[in-house]
Amino acid sequence: GLAMPAAPPVPGVSKRASGAAPPSRAPVSAARCSYPFQLICPHDHPLATTRRITLADIVRHPLVLSVEQSSSHRQIRHIFTQAGLGGRMNVTTTATNRALLLDYVAIRLGIAICTRANDAKLPRPGPGECELTMRNLTSLVGHEEVFLLQRKGRHELPHVKAFREMVVKEMSET
Repeated sequence: GLAMPAAPPVPGVSKRASGAAPPSRAPVSAARCSYPFQLICPHDHPLATTRRITLADIVRHPLVLSVEQSSSHRQIRHIFTQAGLGGRMNVTTTATNRALLLDYVAIRLGIAICTRANDAKLPRPGPGECELTMRNLTSLVGHEEVFLLQRKGRHELPHVKAFREMVVKEMSET
């Protein structure tokens, strides 16, 4: 047979020995934190003082959730659907961030299910807003797990490394 000449080397690409396994491209979890799901409602709402909240209790009220593309929205919808209540969810509006979500609840557009950092506090009510109450829903909805994934063995630029280290530090403090 004819022998084909070797291809010229490509700059920036290292060759590996014949038969050697390719470098792993699998992501490695660098840090993890967990945020509990909370019910946020006006302080005078019936669920603010209900002894034991159920999914059926929650679905009776208009809901304010994070946007549909968010992991928390998908997790909440999945849990209600698994309980046979997905079709009864009345999501009146969605919010792109926590502050907006709390504003919607404060003007009584609905009750909210969202996650929060352990040290997050509810804001003081502004003009025309009601005081809010936060209830832990971990037993019903669980936690939102947050991971920082990184490809193993990948070169990390100095500014990327500094950012990753800052995120890891922040995640370990929550």
